[in-house]
Amino acid sequence: MVVWVDDGGTPVRPPVAAASRWLAAVSGGIAVVGAVGVTGVGALVLVRRSTEGRRYAAWEREWERVEPVWSGRLRRDRGAGTDDD
Repeated sequence: MVVWVDDGGTPVRPPVAAASRWLAAVSGGIAVVGAVGVTGVGALVLVRRSTEGRRYAAWEREWERVEPVWSGRLRRDRGAGTDDD
């Protein structure tokens, strides 16, 4: 039976196989890339949602100003210059 010990003579577990170290490194790298990707996508979604909200609010303000003129609701008189002649 083989007994592994550290520099002080205390029994320790045997070293991890090279394939296990490789698998741990690759899976750790994939986890980091995935976490960075999810964080990036989350940030992108938040920024887009914020900018779209501001864009829609600006569009609504402009439409409130333009729609009465565009639809003809602004004309109250029935005098000269209207289409009702």
